[in-house]
Amino acid sequence: MNDRSTSRFRRAAAVIAGLAAASVALSGCLYAMIPEQASRPAAPIVPDTDGVAEDLLPFYSQELEWTDCGPGFDCTEVTAPLDWENPTAGEITLSVIRHRAQSTAIGSLLTNPGGPGSSGVELVRDNLDFAVGADLIENYDAFAEACEANSEGILPHVTTMNAARDMDLIRAVLGDKQLNYLGYSYGTFLGATYAQLYPEKAGRLVLDGAIDPAVPGLEVGATQALGFESALRAYMQNCLDSGDCPFNGTVDEAMTDLGALLASVDRTPLENGDGRMMGADSLLTAIIAALYSQDSWDILTQALDEALQGDPTTAFLLADFYNNREDGAYINNSSEAFRAYNCMDYPVEDDPAAEAAIEAKIADGAPTIAPYWTGPDSCEVWPYPPTGTRGEITAEGAGPILVIGTTNDPATPYEWSESLADQLEEGVLITRVGEGHTGYNKGNICVDDAVEAFLLDDVVPDDGLRCE
Repeated sequence: MNDRSTSRFRRAAAVIAGLAAASVALSGCLYAMIPEQASRPAAPIVPDTDGVAEDLLPFYSQELEWTDCGPGFDCTEVTAPLDWENPTAGEITLSVIRHRAQSTAIGSLLTNPGGPGSSGVELVRDNLDFAVGADLIENYDAFAEACEANSEGILPHVTTMNAARDMDLIRAVLGDKQLNYLGYSYGTFLGATYAQLYPEKAGRLVLDGAIDPAVPGLEVGATQALGFESALRAYMQNCLDSGDCPFNGTVDEAMTDLGALLASVDRTPLENGDGRMMGADSLLTAIIAALYSQDSWDILTQALDEALQGDPTTAFLLADFYNNREDGAYINNSSEAFRAYNCMDYPVEDDPAAEAAIEAKIADGAPTIAPYWTGPDSCEVWPYPPTGTRGEITAEGAGPILVIGTTNDPATPYEWSESLADQLEEGVLITRVGEGHTGYNKGNICVDDAVEAFLLDDVVPDDGLRCE
């Protein structure tokens, strides 16, 4: 495939990591399971080219060259079509990392950490051991222009449909007849899309913290706003019960005081030690970042306590973590990828009456968050029209697919997991009763045992399993 003269790009990071046959600790974007040993497997990987169209054979038949990229990790690159509808139009490069299995290998597990746009390579490597009004539109426009100028033509092809096709290519060049997959958050949409496209290739799929593919963009924003408000109230109750909370009174009274804090920093931003100013938007970002996991509630309490005293240090640490910012610089392009995928996947909705109804819904159901939640749609100025559609995914013929929903998940509310499990022809719903985003590997033995029995031994849990 080196004879092609077209440019090579990077569309999305693909991750491969190891899965042991007896025990498992998983997180990441695209996984492959191989035995733990000092040398590479003796038997070469035989790409799966069954039923592949002739114009795609050069991609599906490629042989991978792995290099050592850290303790237990191997890295490679997979070449994929830039445009799956026109495979000769160009190529892109997918970055792939795998971790060796600790015992007998049973196949490959591809995973996605969510976002869209989060780095799966970084997730596996790291976890296995604003302005307002007219100014905001100008910023969105400048952002879109910069993306277009620096992306070398890739933007119209940054879609979930293409990512799912990329994933099938990776499956095939790894020599797997079927795709085994663990997808978190946005990764559930990617996994469901794959099952819809390739039902006969769908093996053991686990979709954790589901996105409902049938919900339009406006409704997604409203549902998430209500989800974060609900999670914030749960945090506030926990904070008040702790006896070490910067707020007092009832939850309603404390939420009112938090709203006053947000309004205060909106009027008069707090200066950080590095000169940055924290306004309400940044403080809300810090709050949202902490609500993804109950383990972060203590640091949120510290951040709010400091902010009430005029110090935004810890709040900026949370906001920077959310934005993948470190030492004054952004450490990856996840924010750009997030916008690129969403702007291509979600049709632009130009219905003033619907927008007004959504704003009213948010104001009523999420009064603390509402003043800083809604605003102009950044995708209105995206240089390419969206190609995605919103609709139910049934994945007929794909076999059982596990869907995990957490009852007070703020980012992907539980109702979305219920809906996706109902849509799928053989959807199996597992409910984690608790707080935070996603349910697997969050300390709930019931969830973890069910997922691992399915991935390792093909044991399908009872539909409706509820894990307290």
